[in-house]
Amino acid sequence: MKNLRNIAIVLLLAAGVAFLPGGGQVTEAILQTLSIAFLAVIAFAAWRFLRDNEFTLLAMPDSRRSLLFGAIALLVLLVAGMGSMWSSGLLTFVWLILLGVSLVTLWRVWTEARTG
Repeated sequence: MKNLRNIAIVLLLAAGVAFLPGGGQVTEAILQTLSIAFLAVIAFAAWRFLRDNEFTLLAMPDSRRSLLFGAIALLVLLVAGMGSMWSSGLLTFVWLILLGVSLVTLWRVWTEARTG
């Protein structure tokens, strides 16, 4: 019974978007609000992470810290340019390669800082 209720709610919302005037704009507004909330949560998590690991970051050599922040900056740029980079197959492949490079760099620098 609970599943039928949930399906009815989804169908009602879909009908509202499909048949009411301005339904698409309401959907866009909701999606933008959710995106902003998601990015705010990511920013808060990054701030907490930096505060919790401040001593580890300060103890890193400058070269490793610059690699760490460069990888983070690359991730931010990849997220910002995701819409345009996913427009073709080649750019999607380049995006995935850059994502892998940044994640591996983050992992290597962080594990080296925590063990050494």
